[in-house]
Amino acid sequence: MSRSPLNEDDRKESKEYHNAWSAIHALMEQGKSWSGRERHCCFLNTGGPRLANVSSATGFDWIDDGRGLALVDWDFDGDLDLWLSNRTAPRLRFLRNDNGSQNHFLAIRLVGNGTTTNRDAIGARVEVVTSGEWRVTSGEERGPQETRLTKSLRAGEGFLSQSTKWLHFGLGTGHEILKLVVHWPDRSREEIRGVRRDSFLRIVQGTARAERWTPPARPDELAAASPEPAAETQMARIVFPLRTPLPSLHYLDLRGPSQKEWNPGGTPTLINLWASSCVPCVKELKELADHYDQLRAANLEVLALSVDALGEHPAGDSQSARALANRLQLPFPTGFMGERFYDQLRLVYENMYADQRPLPVPTSLLVDGDGWITVVYRGPVSVEQLLSDVRLCSVSPSEYFRQSLPFEGRWQRQPLVPVLKSGRWGKVAQMLEVGGYRAESLRYWQAYLAFYAKVPRPEDDEEAQLWDGYLAKIQGQEVARQLASAGRIEAAITACRIALKTKPDFVAVRRSMALLLEKAGKTRQAMAEFESIAYDRSSEGLDASLRLAMILSANSSAEYRDGQRALSLAERACRVTVNGDPQSLDALAAAYAELGRFAEAAETATLALELAETAGSKKLAHEIAARRKLYQSNQPYRSAPEGATP
Repeated sequence: MSRSPLNEDDRKESKEYHNAWSAIHALMEQGKSWSGRERHCCFLNTGGPRLANVSSATGFDWIDDGRGLALVDWDFDGDLDLWLSNRTAPRLRFLRNDNGSQNHFLAIRLVGNGTTTNRDAIGARVEVVTSGEWRVTSGEERGPQETRLTKSLRAGEGFLSQSTKWLHFGLGTGHEILKLVVHWPDRSREEIRGVRRDSFLRIVQGTARAERWTPPARPDELAAASPEPAAETQMARIVFPLRTPLPSLHYLDLRGPSQKEWNPGGTPTLINLWASSCVPCVKELKELADHYDQLRAANLEVLALSVDALGEHPAGDSQSARALANRLQLPFPTGFMGERFYDQLRLVYENMYADQRPLPVPTSLLVDGDGWITVVYRGPVSVEQLLSDVRLCSVSPSEYFRQSLPFEGRWQRQPLVPVLKSGRWGKVAQMLEVGGYRAESLRYWQAYLAFYAKVPRPEDDEEAQLWDGYLAKIQGQEVARQLASAGRIEAAITACRIALKTKPDFVAVRRSMALLLEKAGKTRQAMAEFESIAYDRSSEGLDASLRLAMILSANSSAEYRDGQRALSLAERACRVTVNGDPQSLDALAAAYAELGRFAEAAETATLALELAETAGSKKLAHEIAARRKLYQSNQPYRSAPEGATP
């Protein structure tokens, strides 16, 4: 693990630090433990220079992937108990301290005045002054030695943990309390005397006294309030709340060399992944075959795909898979999974489970009639479970989301609003795009739009506005961008127009559409769109004003040029950016040149060039330098027509 960077300017250390975190996250996603098989430790203060490891004697030494630790006198018996949280199961442990020590204690709860000090008194410091051994000087007894114990009240202790707000003092066996000194966060100070040991005290700021607090009766037994553990099973079933479309599926027919494409066709389908060398797979295939008529009567189809001969499942081979299918006389379609589908499905799987390990077999996916993954089964799934789950394929999106949760409750807002807001709906599409599957990524974005088109728009006005914004973002930014990158400019423009019907004030989408219109050679329409947002205070509005200024200054067609309007837009942009933006100065120089003010154009272009070079914008600097040469020779800049070579 790289050390944390000491400052933001140390880019080498910062890069190593972030790379180390990325490596740790990758290991976690592969199922590795953060702390290995390290046992919890407990150390005993022996009163000397060394501590004793009493982990085993105290029952503390579990092999848990521990995280948080909170100290609290849970049963009010004068000693501290512990709560532990783990990354692995059990997620929470309670350790009750039954040591049986005869030592004394004092517990103090502070209450701030709520004006000069916060009510919880966070930041306060308490000193407990106790009597100690008698001092002897030159043979003369001088009185008891004072001992001061000090604790501060903090918010947060350790990793993601908060211990009790009671300040707990261990007093040993014989010391008496002489006084308490409370230093409040507002720097006021109070002394309190007459305090007894083995007490729970409540001190309110400004009262200068301690109220004795009586804890509730200790329960006869502390027991965990948790349900009975579920019966062990080889199958893990997950109703996936953030549903995602199944990637486009092509497979090689098991009974012949033909390539086939699977389409949902409105009927729910179980996509079963199996291998001929997998004993549970064979048992599951036989059960599916024996009950195939029952499954079809419930409107559920089956497609069984062998992973034999795939790179991550090399144990089997195609001949063994064919022989097994013939022996079992499988009545449903069977085939070999292709590498392309496997790669895309692996991306979906990693998004579902944050798991970078190979897909296990058997794995089955219950897919609804529109091709959306509804339930995932890791391990053999029973026919009874499938017959129960197929109903989820026909419920409304909101009802499906409700049933995907493991507990009941009352919704404060429409459940799909936070799902859409989270952005998780686009994770698979983004992963596919990064993986090189651009067409599949576009299909995913379009599938999400089709899915949410079925969901009623929220009744609450604020949530409805959020809903419109998220859908417009998918349509006008993600879908339009991918269509444009595929060369489908007109389709991208149409996507932007649809988004703007949903949310007309979406500045980023309007700017994107203006750029697409300009690229399509529809200059007049592009200018109108740039004009509509040129005075918006966002970065998109500033960019639109600069692009409009460049069209007015430098378009190859005189019918679009207007140097005075261009100058007005460019001057405003320079005022907004305080002459610190190279693109604004570049637009101003082009406007000067269009008006024949070439000396000012060259001087302004020089300033823009210096800023671009300082910022490391090599491409922009090269373009500004070329334009400056024109101005120095008393020539205006003219942009090349769209599609032409400058």
